[in-house]
Amino acid sequence: MPKAPKTRSPSKTVALTYLNTVLPTYAPGATGSKSNRILEPDWVDIQKALDVLGRSDATDASSSHPAPIMPPEPKIEHCVRCHREYDINSHGREARCQIPHVFGEDGQLWGPDIRRYEPECCDDGGYVLEEDAGNGDYKLKGNAKRPCITHKHTTDPEKVEYNDCNVVECSPGPDGKCELEWLKMKDMFDTPAFTCNVYC
Repeated sequence: MPKAPKTRSPSKTVALTYLNTVLPTYAPGATGSKSNRILEPDWVDIQKALDVLGRSDATDASSSHPAPIMPPEPKIEHCVRCHREYDINSHGREARCQIPHVFGEDGQLWGPDIRRYEPECCDDGGYVLEEDAGNGDYKLKGNAKRPCITHKHTTDPEKVEYNDCNVVECSPGPDGKCELEWLKMKDMFDTPAFTCNVYC
């Protein structure tokens, strides 16, 4: 029977040969020549062989397993359009602004105990109905549930069209960082954004 690899850097061929020889001796039934319990000396040698096969060694030209590709380190920036902190390596939805519509706070009566609020940000923002005016029971209609603006995050103010409503310039604090909060779309489904509680 081949001896277990004893050198510091045995080849993977030696390790495989050892395992292919010693492991069948523990097979159940007549095939195996040893009991089902692995002997301690054999277990030590098996571990050494497994270490050789599992070791990632860039200098081992015989390795057929490339090193795993690690994701890039997060690089966080502040978007000057939606004021969200984002990773510049992000993709898909995480790489885009999704800015909700903002509605005027002075609604008009739209029937018995119903008030209607119109968008202040654009002409295609749907509208909001409030039943039993004043109780905060809002229903978003038309495009009110959809983003007003969907665009790629940016750190360049020259790429942004500000409207002094739902897209406003950064407001730096004492530390120089923008103090404005990101308007989350999911937060606007139950309580829409009004001019009195956003940037205006």
